[in-house]
Amino acid sequence: MNSNKLLIGVAVLAGLFFIVGGALVYLGNNRDDGSTEAATAVADASAQETAVAQEIATGIAATIAAAATDIPLIPTETAVILPTNTVNSGPPATPTPLATALPTNTPIPTDTPIPTNTAIPPTAVPIVPTNTPIPPPTATPVPAGPQPGNQNGLIATYFGLQPGRSEFRPNGKIW
Repeated sequence: MNSNKLLIGVAVLAGLFFIVGGALVYLGNNRDDGSTEAATAVADASAQETAVAQEIATGIAATIAAAATDIPLIPTETAVILPTNTVNSGPPATPTPLATALPTNTPIPTDTPIPTNTAIPPTAVPIVPTNTPIPPPTATPVPAGPQPGNQNGLIATYFGLQPGRSEFRPNGKIW
């Protein structure tokens, strides 16, 4: 959160300096007889923006300093494990450290071959015959010439908007 504020502040400062610098370069390259007033106005604006940028930088530094005090410290105490029985018998338990050592990495063996895929034998699935035979498909003859609703006799194969079209027209033809 605080680093985001810092980044935003730096970006604002960079943007302000970029704008002021660009204005100064523009005025420096395009001087004419009346440029002294404009240069003075830009210098005044630059001083004003620099003051605002310094206020922003001061506010960011104060925010970061205030946030640094809000961060809780890491506990340095050790946990004490109490006995589970209700009778205090024996010496108190020894404290256990909070951090334990991590195990070391063991190397991966490289001499193990990668198994290859083996084919699965096909299983015989019996097909049960049905009592009703399925008739073969019958082709319905289409008469030649124009059809109802199709005055030019063309058969459309593409139904989509073509470039420059605002409505559906099969093959670009008007039906």
